[in-house]
Amino acid sequence: MKYYDITIIGAGPTGSTLARVLGERYKVLLVDKRPLDQEPSKLIKNCGGLIAPDAQKALAGFGLSIPRDVLVSPQMFSVETIDCDNNLVRNYQRHYINVDRERYDRQQKHEPKRYISIQEWFPNDKNVNQFVAIFDKCVSDFYSWIIPKDDGILFGTAIEVER
Repeated sequence: MKYYDITIIGAGPTGSTLARVLGERYKVLLVDKRPLDQEPSKLIKNCGGLIAPDAQKALAGFGLSIPRDVLVSPQMFSVETIDCDNNLVRNYQRHYINVDRERYDRQQKHEPKRYISIQEWFPNDKNVNQFVAIFDKCVSDFYSWIIPKDDGILFGTAIEVER
């Protein structure tokens, strides 16, 4: 008979992340109604696949990122709320990450990649005034960036750390 320290019900973004983090210290059983060892089924879906800023912050606190291959379009930066009871429609900014839930959940059983960032400051003599993300597989499987900061500019990239 197998014994577990903790049982987590639900292998969604929260449950699978918690199982991975706790699994470093405890024996964890993760239970979900979906058969994660079989082909994906869009019929069983208990979450729409938007990762809210609070959840993004929690993932970052665990040193985790969202793999690019689970992202789907469009990415959400605004929300429209419709309050039928009060006849109100409002829009506000909120940065959700839109993911394919099946692909996201299946990724969670793998140890996340670890990266280091290499950055250097330069004078911003070209008057760059926007964030630039650079995707080049010859440099990194993650991405590189150019970020203006006051009169300077930060150029950097993330490089995977080999285990």
